[in-house]
Amino acid sequence: MGKKILDIINSIVDEKSFIELNGSVVSKPLNPNKVNREDKGDGVLTGYCRIKDKLVFVYGQDESVLSGSLSTMQSKKIVSLYEKAIEVGAPIIGIYDNSGFRLDEGICGMYSLGNILKAQGRASGIIPQISIVLKNCGGISAILARSADFLFIEEKANLFLLSSGSEKDSKASEVAEEGICDFCASESEIASKVVGLLDMIPQNCDNSEMYVETVDDLNRQTPSISSKEPRDMIVDIADNNIYYEVSKEFCMKVTSGFIKLNGQTIGVYSVLKPDKVCPHAFKKMTRFIKFCNLFKIPVLTIANAENLHACKEGGGDAALIDAIREYLLCYSQMSSPKVTLVKKAYGVAGMLLGSKTIGSDVVFAYDNSETGIMDEKSMIEMQYELELKSVGDKNQFINDKTAEIKNRDSVYSLAGEGYIDDIIDESQTRQMLISVFEMLYTKM
Repeated sequence: MGKKILDIINSIVDEKSFIELNGSVVSKPLNPNKVNREDKGDGVLTGYCRIKDKLVFVYGQDESVLSGSLSTMQSKKIVSLYEKAIEVGAPIIGIYDNSGFRLDEGICGMYSLGNILKAQGRASGIIPQISIVLKNCGGISAILARSADFLFIEEKANLFLLSSGSEKDSKASEVAEEGICDFCASESEIASKVVGLLDMIPQNCDNSEMYVETVDDLNRQTPSISSKEPRDMIVDIADNNIYYEVSKEFCMKVTSGFIKLNGQTIGVYSVLKPDKVCPHAFKKMTRFIKFCNLFKIPVLTIANAENLHACKEGGGDAALIDAIREYLLCYSQMSSPKVTLVKKAYGVAGMLLGSKTIGSDVVFAYDNSETGIMDEKSMIEMQYELELKSVGDKNQFINDKTAEIKNRDSVYSLAGEGYIDDIIDESQTRQMLISVFEMLYTKM
């Protein structure tokens, strides 16, 4: 059974490493005329394997057996696999390609699928869960796929809860843009992306194997890094300049993903459009740091924010307030090490992005990092509205006040009050970050 799904699994795992479990399970004989008892496995392949020599559990649906429809026996096989994965502390991958629930099994069969949801809930925060959607994934399968920590969807696949009959409603690219999935790509690209992700994240919540050897120099210089865009800054400091970005298509105002620093996995995120920190931006950052905290992955925030943005398409003020609340709860309660590098931090938006007041362990800045309540021109226009109407030389007045505000709200002022730990040489950014994360490695 499952030649095609076995080929897909073998494209991801180490050569000849997949071992099948419960391969002799057969379908419940509710309608013998529809079920071929020679089809062992009941339409789902389950087992364990090695990916880059790390233990991983995997299950995949075989569309050639009753269209890969979910069933009671599939539920039992998948739940059994989850139990083993939790017990030994290894990630689990689910590959979905099906027509939904097997209607012939009736209401009891449908309820049995709740056991998979329960198993996913038990596994959450204990082992990483990855879903891959190929072709069709509808109904409860869509919920199961989305319940994983990371969701990959093939670029021509359909993911939907309630079919409207419209292909547009479940287009893979739109699913990615809405933040439902983390990656949308071809089948071959997904295989390499899954391998890359597993290379970055821990086997389980114990996180005791997150150091790997690196040939990159821990003292490698990063000249002119402060003038670069955040994504380029991340690449610059990462071991071998490798940045594994997640959810790239969702809310492109933010970037988030994983790097290695001297062999240690670090989660990193930053705002790319500092004047538009919207509800979706906070939603994306919250989801990312929540995963990092569950699996004890240290987090680096590159603060780059000027203004909050209550966009109508994002739900307006109410949605922005709610998104900020969720972000603050998540960030302030994180037990993982938290370090912030200030590029630009104005007003409330800047304060929310990893300041010490909301819980960052260590904050670094450059001598040219931008800080303040708002940009100086807007500040002067608001604060000195009456004076500007009567002053003789407006330009000189504005220049004098700009200098006063810059001095008052500078990184040196924040450092003097203890809100910034150190103003570092930008060429030593990589070295300083490696050092501080090593210092925080045993944080309780």
